[in-house]
Amino acid sequence: MKMKIKIKIKRTIFIVTCLFLFANCTSEVQNKQTDPVLALAPTPPMGWNSWNAFGLNINSQIVMSVADSMVAKGLADAGYEYIVIDDGWQIDRDENGKIIADSTRFPEGIKFLADYVHSRGLKFGIYTCCGTKTCGGRPGSYGYEEIDAQTYAEWGVDFIKEDWCFTDGLDTRIQYKKMSDAIIATGRPMLLSLCEWGVSSPWEWGKGIGSMWRTTNDIQDCFDCIRNWGGAGWVPILEQNVNLAPFAGPGHWNDPDMLEVGNHALNPTECRAHFSMWCMLAAPLIAGNNISTMNDTIRDILTAPEIIAIDQDPLGVQGTRVRNENGLQVWQKPLSDGSVAVALLNVTKSDAQMYVSLEEIGFRKGKKSSVRDLWEQEDLPAITDIFETNVEAHGVVVLKIKGKKAEVSELAFENAEVELNIGNHKLVKVNIMPSVFPVSVSVENEDIVSLKLTGVNTYRIKARKEGETTLTAKTSDGKKSASCRIKVLPSNIPSPWNLDDIRDDKASAEYYDGTFSIEGNGRDIWGGLDQFAFLNQPVESDADISARIVSQTNTDPWAKTGLMFRENNEADSKFIMISVTPVNGVTMQWRETKGEGCSKKDFPAVSLPVYLKLSKSGSMFTAYKSNDGVNWETLGDVKLNQSFPENILVGMAVCSHTSQSLNLSEFDNVKVEPIKYE
Repeated sequence: MKMKIKIKIKRTIFIVTCLFLFANCTSEVQNKQTDPVLALAPTPPMGWNSWNAFGLNINSQIVMSVADSMVAKGLADAGYEYIVIDDGWQIDRDENGKIIADSTRFPEGIKFLADYVHSRGLKFGIYTCCGTKTCGGRPGSYGYEEIDAQTYAEWGVDFIKEDWCFTDGLDTRIQYKKMSDAIIATGRPMLLSLCEWGVSSPWEWGKGIGSMWRTTNDIQDCFDCIRNWGGAGWVPILEQNVNLAPFAGPGHWNDPDMLEVGNHALNPTECRAHFSMWCMLAAPLIAGNNISTMNDTIRDILTAPEIIAIDQDPLGVQGTRVRNENGLQVWQKPLSDGSVAVALLNVTKSDAQMYVSLEEIGFRKGKKSSVRDLWEQEDLPAITDIFETNVEAHGVVVLKIKGKKAEVSELAFENAEVELNIGNHKLVKVNIMPSVFPVSVSVENEDIVSLKLTGVNTYRIKARKEGETTLTAKTSDGKKSASCRIKVLPSNIPSPWNLDDIRDDKASAEYYDGTFSIEGNGRDIWGGLDQFAFLNQPVESDADISARIVSQTNTDPWAKTGLMFRENNEADSKFIMISVTPVNGVTMQWRETKGEGCSKKDFPAVSLPVYLKLSKSGSMFTAYKSNDGVNWETLGDVKLNQSFPENILVGMAVCSHTSQSLNLSEFDNVKVEPIKYE
């Protein structure tokens, strides 16, 4: 018999907010010398992708023309090097499983095209998908990762973009690791671009698997539109990247998607602003327009040397937002020469006076600081306090400021005391002035709460057991510190309710005066694997669940707040639910077979608060709505071909449909009642 001896050691966990920590950048350089993935992109990749301009209508003549134009129009000299064919080039597999190119569109074959691109001094990229099919319905790489990687290596591919369509029941981490390993096994350096749309927070696990990862749904050719399926213009996408700076650096970059500069919807002012902000984000600069036909104005934007230098700065720090005052945004990005790039972004519809102070970007007030306008490429008069200028509507002014470094004037937790119930999560923020100064945060006792960096000076704590502990923040020079007292209380969720955090680890639930507050993250309740918060109880017979949905905070078009019957708490379980969404009305969704895709019925939008009810009678499920909880209107019903077992779960479900923000929803008048048959 083996005896287990458990020694309890009091541990203190330290987490450093490393996005501004220059020492971290040194370690990144050291790591990339040995890590084959990190070595491929010491600065954000630059190139062109076919999708935004051509979609599936791509062919070899277009690709060769773009390669020629990239050289002739100066983009290659500006740093653009990858020519990437997106979806639409592949058509089938041969008897050995090798991928076959569409011979009508690519009669010379892909290797010929790769050789042509290489002959122009450029690198060649190609598209595939983790699923059984690509998003355009062509053959995907699922089950063929090794043979595809080897084929691409034989063709001379340098860049692989891998999408995430037709992946029901698959796990992002597993599938992308398969392709990454297959690429490394070929011996050819091929950059892997993860394109799972931020589904599973790839910034938290993608480093070392791919060189870049998409953080959002697809960008759209517009300024600030949001499509009902989640695609958006560059301004909403910028917003979704505000808090992701700690996860980017040399060899591993957040990718807010391709550029829409030079397509149809954006005017030159908006194009300059869009391009500037992608450079402030240290984002991959992947042009998405038709380079062959672009005009000189667009060429000049895409090749602006001092703006590109911000993006390609070897320090590799992603910029962060200092201030946002009703659409007047100030951003800063530390550079390797000790200066700071500053973007004054005006997303409002009117011209506005905007300013930045030396203190808020880390320089001493009263000491002269140099100022350079990077779009105009001219030096401006030195300043000792505030720089102020007019910024046109939807426009940007980009500066490079350098002065004498300031010391920290403020360090404090946003809340000096935090209470949370056991099992719940809370975000804890640290305020520091100047915001560019590195800070570390530690927890005194991780047995009581765990601590995880989740964004710019933002940490997530999870309550593990009852008790009290302290968080401590310290500046890197040790001159300033601050503390936050944490108290973990017992759960106040009444029996028999239980909170399941399904594949997300970010859910919380509280109960006060008859109201349930449920906070959930999670990419979706859809496809083959779900991510959401589920407060539930078991039922052993046919039943109704009803509740008034009071509110939900997330505005994503497919954020969901609703009622659910579910076979069990596994991520691929059978379920049926009725929910409200911010944009897409009321939706009734279900998965009839474990691990398979979902079906749905949609109904008109309702205003909150609203009562919903979901009734189970055998394999028949009926959804209702009401304004008063007494008079019910039938929305629709679904009869499942496969019945649920007798013992199932029923409860309230909350999903944010985005990895970057939570959905806090409130329910009251919650009732679970067995159906009584005459």
